[in-house]
Amino acid sequence: MLFNRFIEIVIRNFETKEEFKVSSENGFRIDFDYNEYLDQSSSSNTGTIKIYNLSVATFGKIGTRFKTEVEIWCGYKNKQLNTVGRLCIGGLTSKSRVRDGTDFITSISFQTAIKQLHAGQKLSLSYRPKETLMSVISDVTQSAGFDTTVEITKEDQDKYGADIIDRVQRVNFPHGISFQGTPKQVFDQICEMFPVSYTIDPRDSKHIIWHLREGSYQKFISIQDSLQIGNDVKSTVKIQDTSNSALVLSIETGLIDSPYVETVEVQTGYSDALDDNEELVKKKAIKPKTNAKGEVLKDKEGNVKYTKPSKNKTIARTVVNAKSLINPAIKPNSWVKLEHTINQVDGFYRVRNIKYIASTHENNSFVMEMTLTLMKE
Repeated sequence: MLFNRFIEIVIRNFETKEEFKVSSENGFRIDFDYNEYLDQSSSSNTGTIKIYNLSVATFGKIGTRFKTEVEIWCGYKNKQLNTVGRLCIGGLTSKSRVRDGTDFITSISFQTAIKQLHAGQKLSLSYRPKETLMSVISDVTQSAGFDTTVEITKEDQDKYGADIIDRVQRVNFPHGISFQGTPKQVFDQICEMFPVSYTIDPRDSKHIIWHLREGSYQKFISIQDSLQIGNDVKSTVKIQDTSNSALVLSIETGLIDSPYVETVEVQTGYSDALDDNEELVKKKAIKPKTNAKGEVLKDKEGNVKYTKPSKNKTIARTVVNAKSLINPAIKPNSWVKLEHTINQVDGFYRVRNIKYIASTHENNSFVMEMTLTLMKE
């Protein structure tokens, strides 16, 4: 399988309008590592590419930060198997060329949609009372230069009911809202106000996918049930039903070793509801305020004053870690089905995060390490 690996790097210099490719088929050794996350309001998709013995002249064609785009195509390629696909597109954040023994290594660091999120035109937008969340999401992302989709998964339908799409349309800003800042600052503000999150489509840097934030179902229901019908209920934003079939992962289709269960501690919103695979570890209690004498403080109406809740709490989340050969078709928020596992963790899972480690020359280095959470069939 070592000789069937395929990696191609496409580099676009927006200053010179030049595009060129560096491919393993031309004898180049190429290594890369890359991380993809389900919730990019808290983590960004970043990676590093290493190209061995790229000429000085070709290195000089690579542009500068915010003015260069890099694209990775990879997979296995032979007569029987062809899984090659576009893995991701990102904006260059730094480049270097250093000597390592007899080799000269060109390193390119990148982040998906970094220019569009951080360096684009700052937004200044205001919306009337009862403007719907979907309408605002549609307008904000379009104003920032993105296309957008809101994905409703099978899990969302199981949790909320079959009418979830209609119910999502109801959620609104009862008093209106104003936003100012970079696209990322505005997107993150929306995520703080409502239990939603977003993902930059790694294969299309101009497309944002919004979805309901995991573990926030009760909060979302309480918000939408307390609101009156908003304006523009039938927003133009595309709401996509993604409750389709899952990709099967087994030894025959690229699964490596055996997936294993792990409990990890993570930070989540203070009022977020716990999912089936989560339990509370630490949550700062809300207590009555007291003075120096230990007396409970009250407001003018005689109501007890309480300390403010913290923004986050610590939870323990049970996940399954799985490793497979690289398949660009698997992305965060997609479903996979594990089959014939030694540790008997067969079932349907949602992909949360993916770490890619790839090399055209190193053994056992063309893999994707996935963090999964169990879903209902």
